[in-house]
Amino acid sequence: MTFDDYISDRKYIRNVSPKTLAWYKDIWRAFGPYLKTDSPQVFRQSAMEGVKFHLARGVKPVSINSWLTGIRAYGIWLWKEGGLKEKPRIELLK
Repeated sequence: MTFDDYISDRKYIRNVSPKTLAWYKDIWRAFGPYLKTDSPQVFRQSAMEGVKFHLARGVKPVSINSWLTGIRAYGIWLWKEGGLKEKPRIELLK
């Protein structure tokens, strides 16, 4: 299962708005190069690599938290669809 599968599910099954689909694509641009879905632990670690990269670039924590909210939703979807054995835990920044 890929992020494109997730987008298709959201678009055709959940009927999310075009604005929400654009937000998902923004999330993928920001975190796609880092995310690995081998296991919940790898998923979390790879998301945190993306966080470190964006913090180093000067992206504000509030923006990163917005992206992490979408990453959480993708991780939960993967878990519900059987792509991950456990529900991944992604913490927001403080």
